[in-house]
Amino acid sequence: MKKKLKFLLGAAPLATLPILAVAASCTNSTDNGANAGYQSRILKETITKNKILTKIADTYLESFYENELTLANTAEAKKDPILFLMTDATTSTLNAKTRELFKYYAAIKLKEDPQFFWNLKSQFINANVDTNNFDPTPYVIPNDQQLNFILKNSEVITNSIRLELQKMLLVQVYFLKDRAEYKKLANNENGLDKYQLSLKAEIDKKDTPTSRKDLYNSFNFADDNLYLVKYLVDNPMIESWSFTDDRDMNLRLGQANISTFDDFNNLAKYQPSGVEQYEFNPTASANDHLIMTGSSEGFDLKNLRAYKGFIKNATNAGDLSTSLTSLQNELSSIFGFVDPKNNVVYSQDSFKFSKILAQEKNNPKIQATNALNEKAKTDKLTSFDSGDFTFEGLTQDSTNKSLFTKQINVDNKNYTLVFEQRGTITFDGQSLTVPMHLSVRELPNRHFYEFKSKLEYNAATKTFSGMQQLPEFNLDKYPTSVDVVKDNKIEAQYVVKVAPLYTNKKFKDAEQKDVDRKVFSFDLTPWANVSEQTIIANNIIAANTASLFREAVKYFKELGFRFDLKNINQDVLDTLKIEGLI
Repeated sequence: MKKKLKFLLGAAPLATLPILAVAASCTNSTDNGANAGYQSRILKETITKNKILTKIADTYLESFYENELTLANTAEAKKDPILFLMTDATTSTLNAKTRELFKYYAAIKLKEDPQFFWNLKSQFINANVDTNNFDPTPYVIPNDQQLNFILKNSEVITNSIRLELQKMLLVQVYFLKDRAEYKKLANNENGLDKYQLSLKAEIDKKDTPTSRKDLYNSFNFADDNLYLVKYLVDNPMIESWSFTDDRDMNLRLGQANISTFDDFNNLAKYQPSGVEQYEFNPTASANDHLIMTGSSEGFDLKNLRAYKGFIKNATNAGDLSTSLTSLQNELSSIFGFVDPKNNVVYSQDSFKFSKILAQEKNNPKIQATNALNEKAKTDKLTSFDSGDFTFEGLTQDSTNKSLFTKQINVDNKNYTLVFEQRGTITFDGQSLTVPMHLSVRELPNRHFYEFKSKLEYNAATKTFSGMQQLPEFNLDKYPTSVDVVKDNKIEAQYVVKVAPLYTNKKFKDAEQKDVDRKVFSFDLTPWANVSEQTIIANNIIAANTASLFREAVKYFKELGFRFDLKNINQDVLDTLKIEGLI
């Protein structure tokens, strides 16, 4: 299937292409536009470029929202069906998506310039647009009526918000594959991404680097959010709240330990005068643009100060490492307060796990079973398994003998400690060493403690016995608060590492064989539902619209969208190249 972008078709000279009509609408009617220099100047003007790009975006959207075009059923609506859907077709999905994305766009613009939309009014006035019914308020996102006004008149000013929103709409479709019309173009009959499948022959070549093969095989090509997941693997992001403060450090040393959100906020709002300034280290301005963290965090992030937004993860160290290996090794999603000295991230679950270890205090006492002592008596101490030992005070699982559990209560809440034998059991002639992994069933997988239990061997009696003095848990790496002072200044940060997890998933591969392997996915993260993934996508799109639009249209080319470039004016070609369209 090959789709051509219809308004740039044909081998006719520039003067007969529809694009010239677009350019002509921006010219002074007293100038006949006859000479080529005049045409070139017009085609280079921002307004003309925007009209060209808007027509291209219209063509994509007409394909991806084809099922909604029937709503544009009047003569007036059919003149510009996409604009009609974006503004007046209030029952359409495109209309809802437009308003959804506009809020993200507007939030960024108001952060840059609180009077951004107020200033649009003067631009419209200068373009001879009647603005009697357009009266935006500084610092406030325009309402639906005001947005409609902006969209319907965007073509006459250089700042085409319609074009920006259409770019965002297209990237959203690329990221989420949330349109049936689009999925028919992007996926094969088995629901797998056609472009990724087209790369398989190259990936399978012997000289393809192993790292590239591993990355290629780290995704499920049937996932609707495939390109959002890929983007986050290639472009690590965090949602961040942070501030630096070196005021009055002679008085504040030892007073910058954070274990709660209130601790963070108290540091963030500190003023030497003692008078709070609410605009200092403010909270997020758009609360519905925040994503979920763990339920046990127990705090509404809309009330957390010093919001910095979705930003590139540039740290690449500690828990914020961005390497492929580190992403593949993460056991659960990472969010919490950052230790500025080592970039380890501590959540409320981290502090709870530390408290559990402190309460338990010691390794459980290991005991030899009759089976192990029988091996000793018959000199068969060559192979060992979980049937050779047990633990005092722990309950061995009836189906998985490697698991032992214990019920405890901390702060009036019940928890299940899970002790699992992992790794190789070794015997050096003097003691049997059993590697153990301690986790808590109610806490995320990234919170664990590893230790080794030993059974001492008495060669004279050919028996094993547990150590009388039980080792204590080493709590050095399990603090109950974070000291956020570094280099004599406070460097406080709360982060959400926005990354998929590398987890086992069952699906069909390119040959339609059932496979069960690890791939990157939002499963088992706080963002497993589509609504949370949409928030993530929208934040990324709003902050990177230009580059992501180029990425999206590059992919659209693989779906069969092509330009007929015969006899196209060079200025138009330059515009298309800049936008990544050709």
